[in-house]
Amino acid sequence: MPGDTTIYVFGDNHTDRREGVEERLHSTIPAAADVVVIEHAEKGDENPDPSGWVELKNPVYAIMGRLRAISNYRKRTAADRVVTSDQTTVVEEVAEDFGLPVEFTDISHRRRVQLQPWYLTLISWVATLGSAWGTLLLLSAVLLTSVSLYTIAVLSAIIIPVVLVCNVAVAHFSTRIYYRMREQKMTSDLRDVADDHSGVVFFTGDSHVDPIRDRFDGDVDIISRPNEQS
Repeated sequence: MPGDTTIYVFGDNHTDRREGVEERLHSTIPAAADVVVIEHAEKGDENPDPSGWVELKNPVYAIMGRLRAISNYRKRTAADRVVTSDQTTVVEEVAEDFGLPVEFTDISHRRRVQLQPWYLTLISWVATLGSAWGTLLLLSAVLLTSVSLYTIAVLSAIIIPVVLVCNVAVAHFSTRIYYRMREQKMTSDLRDVADDHSGVVFFTGDSHVDPIRDRFDGDVDIISRPNEQS
């Protein structure tokens, strides 16, 4: 990154009210900015999206990720935020108000799974097969009339929590790995944009702000974060 280029990072939690984010953007985008870069999974990945079958590489995340996506969809809808890739984000609208060009960065959801390390695929399938075995064991106990209610209760108390904990742990581990992949891509794209611009505003999720700052050795300006007092 050239020494005369400044990257201004704007953190967002993706669920704040649209009006509030628009107001924060208008009040914090510096006059020195000459381009806006937006974290956007679909628009930011220039590679062809792989087939849906790729999600079989991480079956746990395919299920848990969908449950999380449903929750996020509801929150973003309630906040009047973008929920589909063909909608215009509030950041794009504000950038247009400022007359600033817009670029995108990120890795698509399916490509993250496609690029994941082999050991994550192994861990996910072990957890999936273990969960299936535990579920079948519990169902067998329920269906067998010779098994006592006490035995079924004990099996339930052991199997159900173990299955839930294992799946949540694998989903969380997957998310952390995907975050690192995405942040590496974002950093690389930001460096490329910085080669041609002197003031780069980067709009990203708040969870990425500190890792991105660390990748630039702290040499970025944080202009706004959620719940931050102006």
